[in-house]
Amino acid sequence: MDLHAVAVQKYVKSFVNGLYDAKVREVVICPGSRSTPLILAFSKDERFRTWILYDERSAAFFALGNGKSSLIPSALVSTSGTAAANFLPAIVEAKLSRVPLIAITADRPPESRDFGAPQTIDQVRIYGSYAKFFQDMPTAEHEVPSLSRYSQLVGARASYIAQTVPRGPVHVNFSFREPILSAEDLMADFESSPHLLITRVRTTPEKKDVIEALKEINDGSKGAIVVGPGKYDRDQLCDKLSQLSGLLGWPILGDPLANLRNEKAPFGLVRCYEYLLRNKSFRESNLPEWMIQVGSVPTSKELNAFTENARKIILDDAVGEWRDPGFSVCNMIYGDFEISLSIINEALRNFRAQTEWLDSWREADDKASKAVDQLMERIDQPFEGKLFHHLSKILKPSSPLTVVVGNSMPVRDLDAFFLDGDKNIELVANKGANGIDGVVSTAMGVSALEGNVLLIIGDISFYHDMNGLLASRLNDLKATIIVVNNKGGGIFSFLPQHSLLPEQLYEKLFGMPHDLDFSGVKTIYGGKYYRVDKWETFDQAFSGSLESEGLKIIEFIALDREANLDMHRSTFQDIASRVM
Repeated sequence: MDLHAVAVQKYVKSFVNGLYDAKVREVVICPGSRSTPLILAFSKDERFRTWILYDERSAAFFALGNGKSSLIPSALVSTSGTAAANFLPAIVEAKLSRVPLIAITADRPPESRDFGAPQTIDQVRIYGSYAKFFQDMPTAEHEVPSLSRYSQLVGARASYIAQTVPRGPVHVNFSFREPILSAEDLMADFESSPHLLITRVRTTPEKKDVIEALKEINDGSKGAIVVGPGKYDRDQLCDKLSQLSGLLGWPILGDPLANLRNEKAPFGLVRCYEYLLRNKSFRESNLPEWMIQVGSVPTSKELNAFTENARKIILDDAVGEWRDPGFSVCNMIYGDFEISLSIINEALRNFRAQTEWLDSWREADDKASKAVDQLMERIDQPFEGKLFHHLSKILKPSSPLTVVVGNSMPVRDLDAFFLDGDKNIELVANKGANGIDGVVSTAMGVSALEGNVLLIIGDISFYHDMNGLLASRLNDLKATIIVVNNKGGGIFSFLPQHSLLPEQLYEKLFGMPHDLDFSGVKTIYGGKYYRVDKWETFDQAFSGSLESEGLKIIEFIALDREANLDMHRSTFQDIASRVM
C-alpha cells in the first residue's frame, strides 16, 4: 500500500467534506495533472455536481455565474502555473461585485518553487488583495489525523468566508509531491468527517446611530433615494422603500440592476431619470439636498453627477466597505439592508413629507415614459436603444428568467430604455470591475443553475469570450444570446476621444473595426444562428427561442456607430424636452 497516496487522498477528501459542510455543491474543474488528487476527490463524490471546462479563464467566469445565481460559492479547480493565473479576471470581478467563489489551485511542492521547475510560478497570494482569504496548505506526506481535521476546517472556513457579507472570492493553494496518482486513488471512499456547522449573522446597526445620521433631515428637506445594482430580497426591499418614500416624500431612483422596475415596483419609483436629468430646467429646479443610497453606486453617469453635491447617507450591508467614489459621504450605516431600512422608517415615523416634491418627479417621469413609448414606436431602424425597449415590452416569461447584460453600451441602454420589465425577470451584469471580458462564460454559469438565460452583449465583448460557448455544447445548456453588432467599439463614440482626435486616428485607436462574420460560431459550437437587421426578422428569430432547448445566437445588425451616436443624442434631446 502506498502510504503517501493514502495520506494525500484522506487529506484532500477531508477538505472536500469541509466544503460540503459549508453548502458547496457545484464544482468547476479545469483538467490538469498536478490537480489530480483534487479532481478525483470531487469527481468520485456524488454529492457534488461537476462541470468540466477546458479554458481556465472561461471556467472562472462560469463559476462566477454560478455564484451570481445562488449566492453559494462554486469550487473552481486548476492545475499549477499560468492555469491559476487565468483565474484572476473573474476573481477581480467576484471581489468587486461581491460574488462568492472558491479558487482551489494545485501547486508544486515548496522545494520546486523558484528553482526553474516547469509549470511552476509563485502562486502564494497570487490574487493579492482580491482574495478575501488565502491558505497555502501544508504538503501531506503521512497520515496525520490532526492534518485531515485541519484540512476539513479550512474547507468549511473558506466557504463560510466566501459567503459572509461582503461576499467574495477566496483562494486555497494545495502543494502535491510525486507520485500524483497511484492505485490507491481508486480505493473506496472512507467515511466522512464529523459534520461542521458555522452560524451566520445578520448585522444590525445601532438605533441611536441611525437617529444621529438622520437628525439634520427636517420636514422641508428635499432629497432622493437611490438604489444601486445588487441582489436583494426584492419583496422585502420594495416594502421598506415604499414606506420610506411615503414618509419622506422623496423619489426612488432605481438602477435597472436593482430589479425594481416591474409591476411590483415600490411606491415613488422613478424610472426615466436618464431623460429628466438631461432637461436643464428640471435638473436645476430639482437638485437634492440629501440622498440616501442603498447598496452600490448606480450605473448612470448622469445620476451620479446630479447627486454629487447632495449630503449622503449610504447603507451598506458589509461593515468596513466604502461605496463613495465622489468622497462626499456624510454618514455610513452598516447593516442588513432590510433591517437598516426598518430602523430608519421607525425613526422617521413622525416625519411630515413634502408631497409636492415627489409629485413633481412622478409627473415628469410619467411624461418621459409616455414620450419614450411614442418615440420608440416610430423608429424603424435597428437602433440599439429600441432593442432594450422592445424587449421590455415582449419579455413576459411564465417562469423566472435571468437576463445577463454586457457592459459598455448594453448596460447603459438597459438603464435608459428598459423601463418596465416583468416580475419574473432578474437583470444581472458584471458591474464590479465593469469589464467586457468573460460575459459569455458568466451567462453560461447562470444557465447551469437556472436552466435558462438570455444574454444581451456587444460584438467586441462577444468576441472576447466566444470560447465560453463551449460550456453550452459540453453540458447541453439552454441559452439565447443577442449579439449587438455595430462593427466595433460603439461606446467610444460617446467619449471626448471621438471629437478631439482626427477621424482616421480615432478609428485606428478606438473604433475597433473588426468586420467579423459571427455565423461561424454555429459551425464551431453548434446551436442555432440568426442574422437580423429588421424588427420583423428579429421577432421571428426571437419568438420561441427562450422555450427551445440548446444554444440560440441572434446577431442583431445595428446602426453603424455614427448613426447610433446621432440616434442616441436626438432621442435623449427629444424626450428630455417633453418632461416639463
